[in-house]
Amino acid sequence: MTAPSPQPFAEAAGVLGEVTGATTTRAAQLRFAVSVLREDGFDGPAADSAMQRFSGLAEQLTSIVDEINAVIPVLQLAGIAENFLTRAIEAASTLAGFSSETPAFVALMQLERRRLDAQLATLILQHCQHVSQPILDRLYLHPDDSLSDIHQRNSVKLSDEHRGLIESYNGVVLESGSGGITVLLGTSPEDVDRLHPRAITTMVAGVGSSRESSLAGYLDRGQRFSDASGAPTVVWLGYTAPDSVIPPGALSRFAHQGADDLSDFQATLHERFPDARKNVVAHSYGTVVATESARAHGLFADNLVLMASPGVPAAHVSQLHLYGSSPRVTVVDAALDPIRVTRGDHGAIHGANPRSLFFGADETIVLPSVGHSSHWSHPRILELLARMSA
Repeated sequence: MTAPSPQPFAEAAGVLGEVTGATTTRAAQLRFAVSVLREDGFDGPAADSAMQRFSGLAEQLTSIVDEINAVIPVLQLAGIAENFLTRAIEAASTLAGFSSETPAFVALMQLERRRLDAQLATLILQHCQHVSQPILDRLYLHPDDSLSDIHQRNSVKLSDEHRGLIESYNGVVLESGSGGITVLLGTSPEDVDRLHPRAITTMVAGVGSSRESSLAGYLDRGQRFSDASGAPTVVWLGYTAPDSVIPPGALSRFAHQGADDLSDFQATLHERFPDARKNVVAHSYGTVVATESARAHGLFADNLVLMASPGVPAAHVSQLHLYGSSPRVTVVDAALDPIRVTRGDHGAIHGANPRSLFFGADETIVLPSVGHSSHWSHPRILELLARMSA
């Protein structure tokens, strides 16, 4: 278990302090130049224009200094908190051999670091960003809010079409914003705060799942999962998925960008439902995201199911950090799925072939079907879900 490198918040505050000093000096120099020119009788249309330009530039620099000065104490406080969390993680890592609970503790401390980083980014944007940027309102940012309140806030951000669609499934909107959405099925906005599930499944979708037109299909699949398992299902469309198989679907950067968000989401589910069994069911490019999440960040998952995978960025299941009582990895293939052309006997376009015996999956299921998306509704997958959720 490797301790994380601390974020250099305090050092950044020091650098910004040097910047404000230099910028303040430059603004003063501009004002002094304007005053000297005026005293020397420098006038006329061209002179007035030049002095106005200098004065405006001095005011602009002063405004920048004010914005930076508002950020510096925030960075200093963040540096103190980051130092504390990093030391806690380092201390826990040295005790990793003494308690089976240590990896989960470290993952939760990492989640706190994520919150710190996100809150800091929000504060900096509030101080320095003049054009608001669309951003997905992540569930982990609201640990003290009820899910019904979160649903209410997120629902108002949706288009009438998507709001009506989700209402038709009685879904609870856990995350929303520009470029993604997360919906909980198998309960209702009225009952969600009384939810104590024995299990909860998170679906991680693949290529094309970020399109707005894809939501209806994934809600239908999520409802089918929930009905079959008798437990809630999360439709997690919380990352930017590649829009097509070639060329973007062959790139790993989408998975790298989405992996930490999936890890954070699952850690937040564990916070809210610590006694529930967590199942993560990933399909196609979603398997790249899920395994990268487990490999690089750690993933709260008692069961990780990899369906129709184009390869995974881990050579062996031992490289996946799954937090659960006895985590299991299941690989699912369809007999004639065209995705299999992306994999060789051992390697694959995204790393290793999870179907290989060398990968070490606990179970491999081969479906007697053709389509790449046939996994979602196949009886054997629904039976697997019911078994994992019992």
